[in-house]
Amino acid sequence: MPYIFFSGEHELKDIILNWKSLGLAWLLIICFFKLLATELCISTGWIGGHLFPIMFSGITMGFAISIIFGVDPVFSACVVATTFLSAIMENYIVAIFLLVLFFPINLAIFIIISAILGVELIKKYNSTQNNLLN
Repeated sequence: MPYIFFSGEHELKDIILNWKSLGLAWLLIICFFKLLATELCISTGWIGGHLFPIMFSGITMGFAISIIFGVDPVFSACVVATTFLSAIMENYIVAIFLLVLFFPINLAIFIIISAILGVELIKKYNSTQNNLLN
């Protein structure tokens, strides 16, 4: 499964071109194992960032969601990748400026909304977890 290895920056073009032929199950498997491998590598001291693996996983999940709900794949990949990245980084500004370079400019408003929602969702999740632990 070459999509799981490395950062995903070089594999992204292949996923964009071939996502339909992979099908829903493989897209979900790739997304899950890419996130798992990224967390495992970072937790064990891997030198490198998590930006491209998270973007790759978000785009892959976005394509899967477009299959499930029949929405535009570029829109779906944009919204999910932005939400993933902003939530993981807990910084919507960086997510917005980075992802506006990857997607069509007419999706900029959705990038902004998704980035803000991603940060707010993770803050809400973290506060809920803290309340449960206390």
